[in-house]
This record gives sequence, C-alpha cells and structure tokens, in this order.
Amino acid sequence: MAEEEREYPTVSSLFNQFLRLYEEIDESDLPTNSDELQKKIKDAVAGLIKATVLVSEVGVFSTNETLEELSTNSIKFLLLPVLLGSLTLKRTDIERMEVLRLSNIYFRDYISRCKQYGITDVELPPEPNDEDQEDEDDATEKRMSRGPPKKGMPTPQELQAMARQREDKIRRFKEKKAMAERLNELKKALKNPSHDEDVVRNYHITMVKKFIFDW
Repeated sequence: MAEEEREYPTVSSLFNQFLRLYEEIDESDLPTNSDELQKKIKDAVAGLIKATVLVSEVGVFSTNETLEELSTNSIKFLLLPVLLGSLTLKRTDIERMEVLRLSNIYFRDYISRCKQYGITDVELPPEPNDEDQEDEDDATEKRMSRGPPKKGMPTPQELQAMARQREDKIRRFKEKKAMAERLNELKKALKNPSHDEDVVRNYHITMVKKFIFDW
C-alpha cells in the first residue's frame, strides 16, 4: 500500500479517485451543460459526499487540535467542502438559487475549517437573513427609482478606496502566482521516489491555501 494510504486507506483511496475526476472536470474543454460533463460532475459530487461521510465517521478532524497535530495524510481531506462547492457551481440539473445556496454552505464550511487550523485569517461575511434581503431589495428599488448616479470627479475618500482595492488585487495576484509556482515545484518533487513526508505535507497544505485564494 502506498505511504499516503496507510492511514484511513478506504477514504484516502476514495478521495484520490474523485480528486482526479475533479481535476479532469476542471481541465475539460467540454461545455458545462454537456451531458457528458454533467454526468462526471454528478459522479464526482456523489463520490466526494461519500468521502465526507467516511471522514466524519472515522473522526479525522477534532475541534481542539492544531495543524501541526493533524496527520500528513488527513490534511488533504480539508479540501472536501471546497471541491464540492466548486463542482456544485457547475451543476445545471438543479435551480440556480439552490446551486448558490449549496455552494455557499460548502465554501463557508471550507473557510471555517481552514480558520480553525490557522491556515487563513479570512473573515466570512455574515449570513444575510430575510430582513436583510428585504432591506437590500428596498435599497435597490430606491436607487433605481432615482435613476443612474450622476457622473463626476471621485472624492478623495473614493480615490483612496480605489487605490486600496487596486493594491489588494495586485497583492493577491502575486501571492496566487507564487502559490501556483510553489505547487508545481512540489508536484514535481512528489514524482521523485525518494521524496519524504515533508514534501507530501507541504504539497497538501499548499493545495489547501491555493483554493482559499481561488475562493
């Protein structure tokens, strides 16, 4: 048995199988609404949900442990909700509002788990309730009734906000590019038969961080 499957062998093998299918879907040139791609998406979702159930049953994660305490083989299971969220966004067999609702649940679960293990400090926006949505709808209706906003020179505050947004986008782009390059380096290192556990661990952690940037 491969080194990475010595712990939680059944769920590890299942996860690896459907991670490969996810990557195949993600790299596919087929139209999203094609029957062939939609079948792969549904198969991948079903497989990853099964893996999620197994991870819960064997108690892989604990609320009081740190990333350092998490075994190398189990780090990759942190990806389960974000993979499910990404695949759900591609589904065309259910209503769009339900797609957005489900994917939001998966993505929030992913970020929450990553925060728990200190992998990210991203702050999740509060979940909107029905009253918030009604207020937003009312505000939108009032803005539309007033017509388009008048064009003019932006205020100093608006210019500062625009500058901060631009700097943040540039920073995130650079970090995302560096993350992708690091992931490629680690992927090449994994092909070396003599690679050690640190390479596997760094690869899994970098994968988790990459999806945070994508989110």
